[in-house]
Amino acid sequence: VLIGERLIRRLRRLSFEAALRQPMGFFDDTTNSVGRLCTRLATDATLVKGMTGDALGSATEGLACLTTALVISFNASPKLAGVLMAVFPFLII
Repeated sequence: VLIGERLIRRLRRLSFEAALRQPMGFFDDTTNSVGRLCTRLATDATLVKGMTGDALGSATEGLACLTTALVISFNASPKLAGVLMAVFPFLII
């Protein structure tokens, strides 16, 4: 969650800085009105958070569980853990 929040903060800051660097004529266009740009800052960052926050958290959790399971299995029975490591790629398919 913390990584996702940092990513969103950075994304919003970079987007806002990019908008500030635009020439004055950029804001005269109706597609680049201030209201639309503010809405875009809010919605785009929220969409990115929804995609990365949950997915990144699930992937990290899965990797941590797999690593822990392998460490425990190799400590308990190295031969059985070796067999499971050989069979595991076939289980993914």
